[in-house]
This record gives sequence, structure tokens and C-alpha cells, in this order.
Amino acid sequence: MIDNITTRINKLIYKYVFFISIFATAVILFSLYGNIKQVKDRTLENVQQSARTNFNKDLAFRLWASSHGGVYVKPTIKTPPSPWMAHLPNRDITTTDGQKLTLMNPAYMIREVMQDYSKLYDIQGRIVGVKYLNPDNKANEWEEKAIEKFEKGLQELSEVVVKDNQRYFNYIRPMVMKQTCQKCHGHLGFKNGSIRGAIGVSVPMEIHFASEAKVIKNIILSHLTILILGLMGLFIMAKRARIQLLQREKD
Repeated sequence: MIDNITTRINKLIYKYVFFISIFATAVILFSLYGNIKQVKDRTLENVQQSARTNFNKDLAFRLWASSHGGVYVKPTIKTPPSPWMAHLPNRDITTTDGQKLTLMNPAYMIREVMQDYSKLYDIQGRIVGVKYLNPDNKANEWEEKAIEKFEKGLQELSEVVVKDNQRYFNYIRPMVMKQTCQKCHGHLGFKNGSIRGAIGVSVPMEIHFASEAKVIKNIILSHLTILILGLMGLFIMAKRARIQLLQREKD
């Protein structure tokens, strides 16, 4: 008789333990999924914010340069007189003391800043267009499609690409023709307010993914620890309950 009671008690306890374990595991896994997704979403948001910040830096510099009509510098091997501004009568000037200077227009200046910034921080920037002075500014296929969408009203576009086994976040926004741009680019036929091209930045994502991996690893370990401790506690409670119920049956 006691053996039958013991068997029924064991089956009942193990049945509850099984279903509670399944439920607890499902809750932990759901929480794990939600937390990992949240971390991944935050990583993408951080990359996007980094891209926007770098874009805003480039835009602010371009606006400053264009509002001053460019800057005259001493010609060097790095900054020779620009052949794309040969149509300007005042591209090259001589100061009162005989110093020769050449004009760096806003696009020229920002291109140099982008190149230096890329070498320092691996964050690349590009000024691109369908019509252009410098062939280096020729838009690629994705950039051309982006410019077409900008002409229809889109304000920004992004994509994730793999280059040399490294992932990059490409971010691009339209470049609008303004009166301050007409001096150097007016002969291309752009009207004020029209889309002249686009400015894009490319942000490396690996450093963000490295930080993400560390956070996810800690999340997985913490959830596994909670699950294991929880299951251990559940089985200990089940064992105690079994002992108590058997003792009551004996009494």
C-alpha cells in the first residue's frame, strides 16, 4: 500500500517539476531573446548615431566653407591649383607681398578633411553627384539611386555593406544647391534648392560589434546562471516536498 502511495506521489511531484521546469526555461529563453534583441537594436542605433554625427560634422564644415566662399592657401603637392576650378578668374591670386595663393572651394576642402579623417579614424566620407567637376565625385550605383530618391523627397538612406571582410554602415543625405555654391558649380546647371548630389559617410561596425559581443556574452551567462540555480532550487524543493508527503503517509 505504501509503495503505491509512494509511486503516485513521485509521479505527481515529478509531473509538476517537469511542467514548471519547462515553463521556467521558456520564460528565461524569452527574456534572453528579448535582451539580446535589445542589445542588437541599441548597437545599430549607436552606429546610426555615429554616422549622423560624422555627417553633421562634414555638413557644418561645408556650410562654413561655402559661406566664406572658400579659402586661399599656398599651392603644394598635396593641394595644387584645382583643374576643376580653372574657369574661375580668381582661382589663383598673388598677395601684395608676392605670395602666390590658390582657391580651395568648399568641396575641395571637405574632401581633404574627409581623407585625413579616414586615415585617422577609418570613417570615410564622400561628396558625390551625377553631374560633377571632379571624376572622383562620380556616384556609384547605390549613390545614384539614393540621389534619385532624394529628388523625390527622401531625406536620408543607409545600408550595411561588407568590404574586405569588414562590415560598414553607409549613410547618405542629399546636398542641396545654394547661392553660395553657384560660384564654383553654377555652370553645371543646378538651380538653387535643387538636389546637386549627396554627402555620405561610411562607419566601420566591427568595434561596435565587439562591444555588443561582450554584453551578449554576459547576458547569456547571467540567464544560464539564473536558469541553473532556479532548476536546482526547484528539484531541492521537490525532494523536500516528497519527503514531507511520505512522512505524512507513514504517520
